[in-house]
Amino acid sequence: MEAHQRDDLNRLMEDARRTPRPFDMVVVNEGRAIGRTGRAFWKWVWELQELGIFVAVVKKDYDNSTPEGESKMRKDADYAEDERNIIRERTQGGLQEKAEDGGYIGGKVPYGYRITNKGLVGESKLAVDECDDACGDDCNKLKHEAENLRRGRELIVIRRDWRKAAIAMNSEGYAKRDGIPWGYHSLRQQVLSPIVLKARQVFRGSAGVKRGRDGNPINGEPVLINLSSIFTPAEIKELKAAAKRPVRRSPQRRIYTLSGRIVSPCGQRYVGGGKSRREKQYRCRGRIEKFATAGTCDGAARR
Repeated sequence: MEAHQRDDLNRLMEDARRTPRPFDMVVVNEGRAIGRTGRAFWKWVWELQELGIFVAVVKKDYDNSTPEGESKMRKDADYAEDERNIIRERTQGGLQEKAEDGGYIGGKVPYGYRITNKGLVGESKLAVDECDDACGDDCNKLKHEAENLRRGRELIVIRRDWRKAAIAMNSEGYAKRDGIPWGYHSLRQQVLSPIVLKARQVFRGSAGVKRGRDGNPINGEPVLINLSSIFTPAEIKELKAAAKRPVRRSPQRRIYTLSGRIVSPCGQRYVGGGKSRREKQYRCRGRIEKFATAGTCDGAARR
């Protein structure tokens, strides 16, 4: 954790900058309490030194007010960083092994799935969120996420319209994970999720994974975690055909200089859009419903 993210440390530094200076020494139990990386460790120590304040470490009985104490502090800082690297390697190695065994490796649970054996070391996995013996007496009261996805797939195949499918879902009592009614965009996103369609999750496969200069992940190779399928291959083929969008010719791009600058009576802003070929039109963002059948702004388009 960076120094600025530590509330107690921030309060200590506020006190250290006061005039007259309220103390001349900061005492910590052990060196790693200062920081586990050289960047975090020395930045704080040097800032205190500039203010005329030194740091004492109780466990090894030294402070940096003398050359001998500074030498011990350098060794302590190196030890803390080495220990941090060892912990990181063990942690990342454990995650790698767990992923290779098909276990749940943390993070957001993909929609349509749930964690089984949660809390049991080495036993937790992702399973399809559908009715089973774990539901108990509440099974008939629940609409599991897999049930949401299957019904959404059925409706888009029948209606060929995501908004109409979302309206039907909401009227039948289905809802998103947070309890909010379905919108056409959210329903499309979850039903056509690559994780759901391919029934697999990639560990260390995202763009945000730390990579070295060679482009490979630093903490381990990507791992493909196979999941149980929610749809059959035939259902996926049928879904893709129904969800396929018609090819449209790209219209000539227009520049809307006032986009986002005009405030609507509903509090939203006008953005460029419209079908007029002769003049530019701006429409209120409030006209886009947050979910199917939600109220929208009735502000007229501006030219």
